[in-house]
Amino acid sequence: MGPSKREKQTARKIQQEQMALSKERLQFSREDRARRDALTAPAIDYYGALATGDPEKITEALSPQISLIDQRYQQARKQMESLLPAGPLRDSAIARLERDRAANLGGLYTGQIVSSLDKLANLGSGFGSFSLNELGGGLRSLEGAAANNRNLMQAQAAGKQATMGFLGDLAQVGGAVATGGISGMKR
Repeated sequence: MGPSKREKQTARKIQQEQMALSKERLQFSREDRARRDALTAPAIDYYGALATGDPEKITEALSPQISLIDQRYQQARKQMESLLPAGPLRDSAIARLERDRAANLGGLYTGQIVSSLDKLANLGSGFGSFSLNELGGGLRSLEGAAANNRNLMQAQAAGKQATMGFLGDLAQVGGAVATGGISGMKR
């Protein structure tokens, strides 16, 4: 006997919906990847410049932080010059301030350069796994559509076998048990 015309139509409709969902998920994954690439590009450029070892590129990448350090030290120097009387005490304080400024700049360079490779290597690790999960979901939708199509074809074949008599009925039951046991397993 096999599935009725209505059952076939319902199965085809479900298959079409699963295919549409799969395409939708795949498109979402592509758009999400493009957004993530746009968001991570500045960080990749920054850490990439630091990882080059080129002094000019490193200084250019660190220029906002260098500028901030310089501004703060210039303000501190002006305060010292206005608050402390001229003499060895003020000269010593300004010399110590310049030494601290140089140490902070050196620490900035060293710290950022040393950590750049690790940060660059791990920048997209969380994004990648999330995108792979989305892609897996889309592939599962395709798998569901294919399984639905396979089940429909098996049901049609079983209907043709049923017209052949008792042996056809036995084959149909065996096929249904086999496919039901296999397709019912969780992955």
